[in-house]
Amino acid sequence: MIATRASRTFLSGDVLRIWINPGSPVNIIVLVRGTLYLSSIAPKDLNQAAGMLSAGASPEQIFGSYHRAIPLVSISKVEADLRHNTFLVVYQSSLGSAKAEFEMASRTEADELVDVLRQQLGESYNEGKIRVDVINVCGLPLIVLLLHTALCYFAWMLTTPRNGVMHRTSPVERWLQDGPGEMGVLYFGAAIAGLLLLWMVFRFFGRRSGVVFTKS
Repeated sequence: MIATRASRTFLSGDVLRIWINPGSPVNIIVLVRGTLYLSSIAPKDLNQAAGMLSAGASPEQIFGSYHRAIPLVSISKVEADLRHNTFLVVYQSSLGSAKAEFEMASRTEADELVDVLRQQLGESYNEGKIRVDVINVCGLPLIVLLLHTALCYFAWMLTTPRNGVMHRTSPVERWLQDGPGEMGVLYFGAAIAGLLLLWMVFRFFGRRSGVVFTKS
């Protein structure tokens, strides 16, 4: 029996690769005969399944109908996020374009799968780096920061005299003037802006990073 977060890799010859990740929804990945098999089985059965596959059983026998078979020739793109050990496979199925995502148990196993794909996909695929999508990474924090800045500016305007006169016509104006005041609004705005900037930096340094294989 495998511990829930344990990971093991089985290698058998040059034509069979098996990777196990009990903590992932797709917990067993098999590459054999030019086909990538993705399946999810009971964690207690992972060792037995890997042993049967290594002994020569076919993935179809082991997984039955509970698997996805992706011929390598049908793949149009593979994105390997080596920062998070995740893979995105885009391929052509009988129903058209399809996607499959899965996670490897460790960086070592992710690197191993990348090496195997590099060998088996061959020269018909171009290899490059995953591009940094700045808008996707920083867009949301930046939008929130701009909205926060506009709101704080509006609140600050309510706490300062206009044309030399302090207006107190609305409950919001009275609450801001009697409560936080001008400096309180500025301090609050600066503190929240700092947190939003930290969020943006965290998202940037936690962005996807790795390699991408694209069919020529």
